[in-house]
Amino acid sequence: CPWGAYPCAGDDEWCAINVRTDEEWARLRSAMGDPAWAAVGEFATVEGRRAGSDEIDRHLSEWTQGQESRQVMEGLQSAGVPAGVLFQGLHHAKDPHLESRGYLRSIEQPDQGALVLEGPAFHGALLGEPRVFPAPRLGEHTREICRDWLGMDDAEIDREIADGVLEVAPETSS
Repeated sequence: CPWGAYPCAGDDEWCAINVRTDEEWARLRSAMGDPAWAAVGEFATVEGRRAGSDEIDRHLSEWTQGQESRQVMEGLQSAGVPAGVLFQGLHHAKDPHLESRGYLRSIEQPDQGALVLEGPAFHGALLGEPRVFPAPRLGEHTREICRDWLGMDDAEIDREIADGVLEVAPETSS
C-alpha cells in the first residue's frame, strides 16, 4: 500500500503506483518531497498503510493530479518506486521507448494523410522486417479481383459497376 492507479494532469490520464515494501514507501515519500501527511507514524509499516489506505490514496491522488503521467512515472521509477503510465492509443505515438525500438511506423494513407501504425512487437535475428503499408482504398482492387479471381470479362465488370453492384475507387490525380 499504496497500490493503484492515480489520476494525473490532463483528460483521463493515470499512473499506476505499486509500493510493496517499507523501503519503497520511504522512497515514495522522498520523491514526493516528504509531505507532512506521509510522515504519520502509522504509515511507516505495511499494516499501518493498509489501515490508512483511503487517506493515502486521497493525498497521493492530490499529488499526482498536478503532474503529467509520464512525469510521475519517470520521477518515481528513478527513485526506485514501481510506477507506470496507463497507456492510451495516443501515448504510443509519442513514446520514446517505442520510437527507439522502431515500433512506430509512419505511412501515407491515401485519402487520409499521414498515419502512425504499429510495427514489429519484437525483433529476431532470423526475422525479416514486417511489411507495413497503406490499406487499400474502397474498391481499389475491384476490377483485378473480378477479372483475375472471378473470371469476369471487362464488359460484365463495367455493367455491374454501372448497376451499382460493384464499386471502384475514384480515380486520383498523381
